[in-house]
Amino acid sequence: MIMGYDYHWCGGSPGPIAPIYWLEDVIKYSLLEIPKEKLILGLPTYGYDWELESNNFAQALSYSEIMKLLSKYDVDYYWDEEAATSYFKYQSVEEEHIVWFENLKSIKKKLDLIRKYELGGVVFWRLGLEDERIWTEIEKGL
Repeated sequence: MIMGYDYHWCGGSPGPIAPIYWLEDVIKYSLLEIPKEKLILGLPTYGYDWELESNNFAQALSYSEIMKLLSKYDVDYYWDEEAATSYFKYQSVEEEHIVWFENLKSIKKKLDLIRKYELGGVVFWRLGLEDERIWTEIEKGL
C-alpha cells in the first residue's frame, strides 16, 4: 500500500496534503518493482489548518469542519491546478490561517490516477472525515 498523504504534514510547512504530481511520481516509481494489481493507493479524507505565523502544529479537520470554517469566516476556497487540491485562507482573531483539504473534486482526480495505472484499489485515511460525496464516485468503480 502506498501512503499517499502527508506530503505536507501537521508538523511541517503548509501545503497540499496529497499533491497529484507527487502521487503520480510515487506510483510510477512503485510500479518499477511492484505489479500494478498489488498496489493500493491510500488517500486522505481530511484537511490541515495551519497558523501562518506560529510554529504550532496544524490542526487536522474533517470535511464538515472545513465547510463550517468557510461559512464562519465567509471566505471562498480555491483550486490549485498543479496539486489538484483545494485550499483557502482566513483571518482568526489571533492570526492568519491557511487550510489545505481534500474534497470530491480532488479525490476524483486521484481516483483517475488509480484508473490510469490500473492499480489494485484505494483505501482512505480516515473514515468519517470525508466529503461524503466521494462514495458516489467510488460506486462508479475503479
